[in-house]
Amino acid sequence: MSEWNTIESDAGVFTRLITDLGVEGLQFEDIPYLDYLESEDISSILEGLVFLFPYKKSLYQNPEPVQGRYETDSTKVFFSQQTIQNACATQAVLNILFNLSQDKKEKVHLGPELSQFYEFVKDFHEPALIGETINGSELIRNVHNSFTPPNLFVMDEDPYRNRGQSQEVYHFVGFIPHESRIYELDGLQPYPIDHGPYTDFAKDVKTLLQERMDILVQQGVQKFNIIGLILDRLQYLQTELEKDDIPDGKRFVLSEQLQEELNKREKWKEEITFRKHNLTGLALELLKQISSSMSENEFESVLREASMKPSN
Repeated sequence: MSEWNTIESDAGVFTRLITDLGVEGLQFEDIPYLDYLESEDISSILEGLVFLFPYKKSLYQNPEPVQGRYETDSTKVFFSQQTIQNACATQAVLNILFNLSQDKKEKVHLGPELSQFYEFVKDFHEPALIGETINGSELIRNVHNSFTPPNLFVMDEDPYRNRGQSQEVYHFVGFIPHESRIYELDGLQPYPIDHGPYTDFAKDVKTLLQERMDILVQQGVQKFNIIGLILDRLQYLQTELEKDDIPDGKRFVLSEQLQEELNKREKWKEEITFRKHNLTGLALELLKQISSSMSENEFESVLREASMKPSN
């Protein structure tokens, strides 16, 4: 069976991921800072979010989660465990989608393939078995892997190759409002986590995330990323502009917002195109052309300087 590749934590990638899976009515949006969750621009249309952080083994060694409590009743919330290496991003997204599609059937549509998949697994009630079934889905795996370029080289599969090297591993978890409560969907946990009732999802999940970040910071973690799942802005703006009774001033604002959204989608498209192509061949060809006019000593000097520059 083919492996699953890692994909980037990016709103454009996640939006294209669910679109390619057939989902309609939703998109992802980057959350640049926690207070943005309470902004008027997003709080009313926030349907869930994905939280990325460096994996810490200590978070998973206790019998209870670091926040909230396990919900062991499998009939209350859909949940699948992660049984696939490198698939935590798609795992988190699917856990969110399968709950949201049932909570907001009038606004969110999974599409025929994912709907059929959900109907097949919804009564399993065994998170690990659902995870294994996701692993066996050629559609989901192929869409997930489409955001990384093909590897032109045969990699060394020696398991000891990186022994002794410290490498940061990142993990994705989902948060959703469901049945008037906030649930955390972490595929590395045995069950979904119930964080209790909420009054305002955007405000309350912000507080929850701040507390989680504080816990992680105490363990030396400094890097986080949050991506919100919202109702499709493009669809909303186009629907609003089709109305005949909106004032000219509002129509102008909506038109500006629509153009901004179209520009953002075009930028996403360009960035995803680069991600899907392995540019090694192009880089090597450019390197050959540059080096053709240099002496061996000059070329070695350029390589030394390049290797000393810090990478971002």
